[in-house]
Order: sequence, then C-alpha cells, then structure tokens
Amino acid sequence: MFRKTFMECLGIDSRIRVIAITGGGGKTSLMFQLAREMLDRSEKVVTTTTTKIFPPGPDQSPCTFLLDGCDNPRALEQELERCGHITVGRSILEASGKLQGIASDVVEYCRSVADRVLIEADGASGRPIKAPEAWEPVVPDFSDMVVHVIGLDCLGKPALSETVFRLEKFLSLTGLDPGGTIDVKTIARLAVHPDGGLKGVPSEKPAVLFLNKSDVLGAELSIKSVVDDIANLCAHKFDWIAYGSLKERACDSRHRFS
Repeated sequence: MFRKTFMECLGIDSRIRVIAITGGGGKTSLMFQLAREMLDRSEKVVTTTTTKIFPPGPDQSPCTFLLDGCDNPRALEQELERCGHITVGRSILEASGKLQGIASDVVEYCRSVADRVLIEADGASGRPIKAPEAWEPVVPDFSDMVVHVIGLDCLGKPALSETVFRLEKFLSLTGLDPGGTIDVKTIARLAVHPDGGLKGVPSEKPAVLFLNKSDVLGAELSIKSVVDDIANLCAHKFDWIAYGSLKERACDSRHRFS
C-alpha cells in the first residue's frame, strides 16, 4: 500500500498530456504533486487554472507567468524552457489576490509548448466535496483526462454548507436531506451523476476518481473497505479509482475498470 507515484495511481501515461482536475478536497495540492513528479521525469510542465487559484508558493511552482502586460509572444515558452515548470495565469485579481484563470485557447497554446498541462478546472472554496453549478467545471474539450477529487473527511459529516460547496445542488443530485449524514452511498451517488463528478468529461476520454485524505479516517473505518464500497457503487463509470493522502504524499489505486 502507498508505494506508487500519483501518476501511477491515476493511470497517467505518456498519452495523457492535458489533465483537468475537478471537485473538491485537494485539487490544487494534487496538481502541484503531479507537476513535481513530471518535473522529476525531466518533462516540461505547465500548471494553470480555468477558474481562480491562490498564487503558488515556491515549494509548489518555481515560476509564475502572467499573461497581462506581456507583449512578447515567445515569453511563455522561454520561461518554461528556463524553469521546467511554470504556473500560468492571466493576472492577479486585486480584490481576492487570486490568480485569474486562462481561456481555452491559451491552454491549447500551452499544450503546444509543454509536455504536460495540468488544469485546476473547478472551485470548491476549501470544502472536501462539491456539486457543480451550470457553468462548472471549466474543462477544455481537448483534455486527455479528467480527475475528480473528493476529500474523505466529508464522511460521516452532516450535509451542511461548512462541508459541502453548492449545497442545494448537492442535495438535489444525491437525494440527501439537509443535514443528512454523508456516507459512501452519498459520495458514490454524486461521483457517478452526469451532472456531478462526471460532468465535463470529454467524450471517450478517461475519468478518474481520486479519494483524498485517507489519513483522516478513524480506526473504525478501513480505507480499503471504504474504497471498495465506493468502487462497487461506481463500477465502470470511472476508468480508475485511486485513494491516498496528498498531505502525506502517499497514494494507491484499488480499482481499474477500463
């Protein structure tokens, strides 16, 4: 258990170049963990967002490249060549301090100059689980894989806005009552719903479910049994189901359906 890289756990091979990450519970951490592994393989990596993220720290990304005010069409490529891994955004938003996301055509350009492009394509305001609204997630249609993230710290919690982002939508998709307990069936119901965890996945492209924060489960809950229960309910809806702890930089994959 927990001897694999995150790339191995998620089934990312050389054909998977553009990866969109959706859901809650650790999207940003997963994006930068994958970038570290790819950089270790001497690959040129762009991390970015189609929504908004906080600017990365030096431990996450060595270089941040802002498009606004840049009049050199080759500057992005040159910075990528220099750093190996860059985080690309349009600008820093004054009100929130967040990095403003880029449009799909810019993502496509990044694909043309980088070996891999990792996109945070959703927002969850720090909650472990979310349901997407009509305009979410923002997944480019040329993405090679979508990874949907759910934080297992939602298990056993009441369905309230402190734990769930887009609560009303979540209740509608899962059939749970307000304040009802989130269990493995609730997680699976959301994950496999075409307007939930599978929303935005390009046709015939792999979808992966990553269950984060396995380290927070109490002694009474076996991570393997929790993952097995969720996997049985999600069978053949996702190509892979993986689990682990981004905090501990540890992961494993338990089910592959493709």
